[in-house]
Amino acid sequence: MPEQARGIRRRWAAGFVLATTVCALGLASAPAMAVTPHSGTTISPNLGCGAGQTRFVCLVAPTGGTPPYTQSWNGGPPTSSTTFNGPCGSLFIVTVTVTDSAGNTGMQRQAGLCGPL
Repeated sequence: MPEQARGIRRRWAAGFVLATTVCALGLASAPAMAVTPHSGTTISPNLGCGAGQTRFVCLVAPTGGTPPYTQSWNGGPPTSSTTFNGPCGSLFIVTVTVTDSAGNTGMQRQAGLCGPL
């Protein structure tokens, strides 16, 4: 793992472990789950999220496939927006599905902790 990144593991109830990687900028990442229904082209969302005391923000930088891309955040309608944010509670879970101009998709989910803990 690069010097700029560090692994984080948190144990929750019933032995559930959340493992993420946090870069020097404080953005957490999780492995992409690529879905290739059309041409066999893999789309990688490259989702990263960061959080503070009151809000979280997630950014997506898709690769693969054929631009332009649209994003669907948490099952919402497609949008060209590459950012998503919301208020902090204690846990946030964000899912992004990226679709390229040929109809290929990739999905990635990110969970994190934010707010006063």
